[in-house]
Amino acid sequence: MSEHHSSLVVGQLKLTPEQMQIVQENWEQFLQIFNQQLREQAKTNEMLASLLQALADDQGEDPDAPPSTYMDGTPCR
Repeated sequence: MSEHHSSLVVGQLKLTPEQMQIVQENWEQFLQIFNQQLREQAKTNEMLASLLQALADDQGEDPDAPPSTYMDGTPCR
């Protein structure tokens, strides 16, 4: 005999009725934590964007260009 449990699917997350009850009872706390996670993710995204921009700005010379000096420092002609 198989038991049938109803569940709510949120994205890829399945919540049982008991889990949904816990979420509903703690909705305000859930929203506070969720919003804090979103703020932290936004900060992380900003830092990553800044890092990528800094790396792009720091490219300097073309890596495919021929060298302008020999390894001993004398200029190439």
